[in-house]
Amino acid sequence: MTSNISLFKIMKQHTHRKAWLPILSAVVQFLFGPTLMLYLLDIRITYYSNEPVTPLRVFSASLDYLKGGYGYMQVVILIVGAILVSVFGFQYLFSKRMTDLYQSTAITRKKQFAAGYLCGLLYWLIPALVSALLTALVIFVRIGDSSYFGRILTTMATLQLLNILLFLAVYHLCLVAVTISGNIFNTLVNIGILGLSAIGVYAMLYAYESEYFKTFSELTFSIWDIGWLSPLVTPIISYIAINDGPASSVSADATIVHLLIGCAILMLIQGYIAYRLYLKRPSEHAERGTREGIYTLASKFILSVLAGLFGAWFIGNVIDGRSIGLVWGIFICIVLSLISHGLLDMAFQVSFKAFWGHKIMLIVTPICACILFGTFESNIWKYDEYLPKAANIKSATVTCYHFTDDSFPYLAEDGTIRKYNYDMKMPTITLTDAELIHSLLEDGIAFTKVREFSDDIYITIEKKFGGTYKRSYSLTEEGYKLLAAYLESDEYLHASYPASCGDFPVPDQIYVDSNRFQESQVENYIYSPDKINQFIAAYSADFMEHHTVEDLSNFDNVGYIEFIYNTQDRWGPYINLDIPINYQRTIALLEEISPLLLEFTPDLRKNLQFANDLDEEISEYLSSLTDEEMSEIVKMQSYHKWSINYSDLIYIGETGNSTSVRNISCYVSKKDLP
Repeated sequence: MTSNISLFKIMKQHTHRKAWLPILSAVVQFLFGPTLMLYLLDIRITYYSNEPVTPLRVFSASLDYLKGGYGYMQVVILIVGAILVSVFGFQYLFSKRMTDLYQSTAITRKKQFAAGYLCGLLYWLIPALVSALLTALVIFVRIGDSSYFGRILTTMATLQLLNILLFLAVYHLCLVAVTISGNIFNTLVNIGILGLSAIGVYAMLYAYESEYFKTFSELTFSIWDIGWLSPLVTPIISYIAINDGPASSVSADATIVHLLIGCAILMLIQGYIAYRLYLKRPSEHAERGTREGIYTLASKFILSVLAGLFGAWFIGNVIDGRSIGLVWGIFICIVLSLISHGLLDMAFQVSFKAFWGHKIMLIVTPICACILFGTFESNIWKYDEYLPKAANIKSATVTCYHFTDDSFPYLAEDGTIRKYNYDMKMPTITLTDAELIHSLLEDGIAFTKVREFSDDIYITIEKKFGGTYKRSYSLTEEGYKLLAAYLESDEYLHASYPASCGDFPVPDQIYVDSNRFQESQVENYIYSPDKINQFIAAYSADFMEHHTVEDLSNFDNVGYIEFIYNTQDRWGPYINLDIPINYQRTIALLEEISPLLLEFTPDLRKNLQFANDLDEEISEYLSSLTDEEMSEIVKMQSYHKWSINYSDLIYIGETGNSTSVRNISCYVSKKDLP
């Protein structure tokens, strides 16, 4: 006979027994909700104490914190909270006596499950909602402008809906672990397995594909595709997607939608599984290990195979720094997969005797691990040698990573250098000749076989019958000749070599490394606009004369020129241009400015500078010397306490050239001081 006791009364009794759970949840939510936000905003306001703290500034800071530090703290709270309310809310399932007591009552199992489920949800949800409202109030008070109130509430509501979905995903996962486990230890083990297995598979495939797929410019799948399969990681990935977006061509919005849809589907499936397992769970399962079934077989098999593969990869590439080889790799796969399978059996069955409990699986698991390792190590499937047929090639875009100068990523606006653009895409070459594309791929595949890496070009091919082909290759000289007409075009040169072509603004100064032409190694800083323009004109003329693929691939240099721009209150950026040996105009200018060594004359005294980090006593002494006395000190070779290093004494000549003497050390004895 079933009881008519209401669900609310059952939940009330449940809360009375587990009162510490909602109290703990409320305290934690308050400390890491409104209190944390108040602290973060106070830090931001204190940081900007010398600047006006406007409502817009505080609102922007609040959004950053809601998605950043505050948001990630909420992720930690919801994960830990879901584990606590599920494990301790259904803790009676781990005791046979308590399970028999619950099942002997007139309350149906459906109602018992519903009461425990709703109590666990409300223990986290009610404090979370109150905390969110208080946090929004803190932000509103700090902003002090009612026009932002609606945007604050909208943002908080959106984040709370996201957190509720993520909490339910973790909560349902934990309920599945509780219903298949006989004790708390096994429950925590199963939470880890169910919550992290997909990430473990992804990490292992990432390691092996990165190691063995030399020509693959992208992995066959990304973490954004499978992150929702590991509910313990899904909340973190979701907030990363909100803040930074995926590191791929997929938009952040599409990624978040994909994650949340997958998360919702998995949540519903796991919730139903937990409900059905609870209804059928016998009391005899309490105080035992994990219930035997498809789950235990699959989890032990997958984790044991991963352990063998990880050991072979880790010992070879992390410890030894190279591939471990087929024979040793198989040996390690066998040993580690056997040990891991036995340990998992012991953990699931809570018995040392269970190590050898599944002899067939102890044979099958190492064999599968060895087959997978051998597939990668021996390249059985010839991953890097796959080549689409020319008849199936529609077009291709090619990016040549090594055919740009150092100025490419900078943005030049209004005649000045603005900033370094990290998101700036490199110039690409579009090919439509299928035979040429096919020949390029053949050259890349052939050359990549004999190289340890392949990162010279990145190619994306659109196939006629759907799909794309993305690879990175290293090319031979003949391969680059296939692209010569594109790489040597004016359009490509001006896009990829803006400073070399003379398209960049004139720098505030340039540094010239001309040590090739001198016995002493001397650094030259040039400030004269006329001399700077001469160097730019000479270098651009040399570049336009020597811009064939062979010239652009030539690394026989005699030095380099560094463009230095003054941005606001500091010097930078620094753009380096190599000086090839056949740049005769530039080399002629280098020979002309072979720097003067220190020659002190009265009209140059005013241009003498000393480094700021010199000892004050020595600086005063040097400043009091005549030009003749200074010249004598420069020539001194007395090795005593006081010394001036090569970088501390700088001479600036009338021509605008600056010379820092490197091979002349200036030593000043303390007895030389007045």
